[in-house]
Amino acid sequence: MTDMLAKAALWLAEKQEKFCSSDILYVHNGEQLPLSAAYGRTEYEISDEFGVKLGAHVVDFIIRANTLPFDPEPGDGIIVGDTEYEVMPLGSHKCWRWCDAHHHLRRIHTREVSGIRYQDSENM
Repeated sequence: MTDMLAKAALWLAEKQEKFCSSDILYVHNGEQLPLSAAYGRTEYEISDEFGVKLGAHVVDFIIRANTLPFDPEPGDGIIVGDTEYEVMPLGSHKCWRWCDAHHHLRRIHTREVSGIRYQDSENM
């Protein structure tokens, strides 16, 4: 008997990629890899040296695991249009985690490092 939940998780991952994703460029060791990713957001708390808790969030990109042939690493980049994000760990955790028990989807944690809108040279 085949695992119905594994098949359903794969089906859902395929539909998410097809209908809920945007085109991105994943940058690893200077190489750019075009992928599709859905956007996510992870909320977290950090404490400063005085014990004051601060709330923050990171922008996550959810991608199909089989489209990225390596594990994401801190310092990798994701480019969406003219906005660049840097892959980063969340505190003492890795920079990515599995989204499902069957390891079809990865959630990659990032921070925006540039949001500069480039002007068209004709309009300068």
